[in-house]
Amino acid sequence: MNEVLIKTLVVGPIQTNCHIITCGSTGSVMVVDPGDDAGTILSQVDRVDIIVYTHGHFDHCGGAAEVLAEHSAESMIHLADQPLLARAAASAEEWGFRIKQPPAASKTIEDKCEVDVGGLSFSVIH
Repeated sequence: MNEVLIKTLVVGPIQTNCHIITCGSTGSVMVVDPGDDAGTILSQVDRVDIIVYTHGHFDHCGGAAEVLAEHSAESMIHLADQPLLARAAASAEEWGFRIKQPPAASKTIEDKCEVDVGGLSFSVIH
């Protein structure tokens, strides 16, 4: 059985959970909801292979632009949340916060699809 390493960081002014999931056998890394504090996230990883956004609110993607600038990772979001992700920086400003606008996700995910990182596989539940 493949070991799963999970580290949870609380990031940003809204204190959002960011999860760093590492495949123990391959070292592949998935970051779920890089909400802010990209420096903190980046200090915890040597690589990032996949970023998954649970949804497109700014507090779940605010650190993504900086993480993606450091690592050539695939990014994923549910199709219905792409419009939220596309206006994340504008939404943050409406709430009095600033983030760097994350790029569009490179892939969409949907209910019951699988997200693989290294030797690990996760089922999407929408």
